[in-house]
Amino acid sequence: MSDNDFGSTEKRNYDLICAALKAQPVSSEFVDTYIALTGKLSDVADSFKRREKAETYLDLCCLEPLVNNLIPYEILNRVLSEMRQVISNPRLFSRKRCAVGGGFSSGKSSFINSFMLSGKTRLATAIKPTTALPCFVMSGEEPAISGVSPHFGVFSLPRELYRGIDHSLLATLPFNIKKIISYITVETPLDEDLFGHVSLIDTPGYDAAALGTCSEDIVIAKKSVADADCLVWVVGLDANGTIKDSDLSILEDLDFGQNDSRPLYIVANKAELKTPDQLEEVLDNFEEVLNDCGLNYAGISAYSSNLRKEYLYRKLSLREFFRQQNRNSADYNRQWKDCINKAFGFYITAIQKQSEISKSMVRIIEDLKLDALKFNISETAFGMSLQYAARDLSEHFAKTDNIDARMNSVISLRDRFMECIDNFCKSVDISLSAQKTFCICCGNELPANTEICPVCSLHQTREIKICGKCGTENRPNAEFCLGCGSFLRNL
Repeated sequence: MSDNDFGSTEKRNYDLICAALKAQPVSSEFVDTYIALTGKLSDVADSFKRREKAETYLDLCCLEPLVNNLIPYEILNRVLSEMRQVISNPRLFSRKRCAVGGGFSSGKSSFINSFMLSGKTRLATAIKPTTALPCFVMSGEEPAISGVSPHFGVFSLPRELYRGIDHSLLATLPFNIKKIISYITVETPLDEDLFGHVSLIDTPGYDAAALGTCSEDIVIAKKSVADADCLVWVVGLDANGTIKDSDLSILEDLDFGQNDSRPLYIVANKAELKTPDQLEEVLDNFEEVLNDCGLNYAGISAYSSNLRKEYLYRKLSLREFFRQQNRNSADYNRQWKDCINKAFGFYITAIQKQSEISKSMVRIIEDLKLDALKFNISETAFGMSLQYAARDLSEHFAKTDNIDARMNSVISLRDRFMECIDNFCKSVDISLSAQKTFCICCGNELPANTEICPVCSLHQTREIKICGKCGTENRPNAEFCLGCGSFLRNL
């Protein structure tokens, strides 16, 4: 390497690091509102003195110490992290994510390049491993490349700077590049019929670590695939004419094509290297191997990334597979609301349980008082002591008037979180999910716009019973809540 090359490499690294470190998260008033609802640790010490009603989640932690674990707080923080991800690039996170995986040099990046309609942007390809970070490719009118920092700061990447992000760069940096860049997004013209609602994830090669490159590649690739909605697995036909045991082992480990309902598609890449008869044999072999392993697959394609051509396919063509996936399926609104319900459900359940225990103890004490009368000991010294003790205990356990106030406080705070999520989703054009409804007779989730349960055929909604968990109105004889599916008999 010449002195000029070394200087150029240093300048490239410096520009990249500066751009990543200066990137600021995209602001959102509703993310700020969510953070405010969660609360500040500095305010916790005064929660008991200042408030009888929980204004923030950390207030609730102090006012309801019965729930003494970190799970609800972690759930709320996970939602916050996802909201920050979405605000950094709403177009990316509203799309179905299709991971493109495979071994080193199977042609994953070339495969994605073959669908790009503009020659201005291309993923880096080479004989050596080049994909150092997960890269999300999605349709856009004009080519644009951006990096995203771990703190969700977004910064523009010039093409020459982007092309330098490979394993040779990793070798020159004194730290892990993931500390400053989480992933890269590439917008480029794509066929809207196939990719209007799909982003393609270019992942590092699974066996690249065995070839002396970064051992974290496997971790990065597995996480990218684990978070995907579907998987295209690329096998290079220049190496051999079958799926390697290592590929099968990884697919089984990822659970795609087995118990997982997410679709798996197999691409026999570099098909131009084989004759038509050889390709028939290759696909026959692929089918046999996949079936023997019990892997369910949507289809197999003999495809040439260089020629952008599909030669043969089994079950489903590659274009038809992408066409089927090309729909907006991200339901963040419902997912986040389910998380909020889960987090606050810990407190609702704890309050209900304490209320039931108090009522049960009052009944036991009243039974003791009746027994004292029955056995004529109420006028004795022991009986009088028992009466006084029973009275004090009854007064203690009968103090359930604050149960409703506590429950209302929890539900009110939960609803403010829900409202914040709805407002956030509206601000980034994420559709609001329809309210789930449940059969009041068997607890089964009901299809949309349905009043008759397909399971028990007994669902009716005219009379009223208030659910203590979510406040939904139900029939008086309902056993399960229409709004949340909770068991109502003991409420």
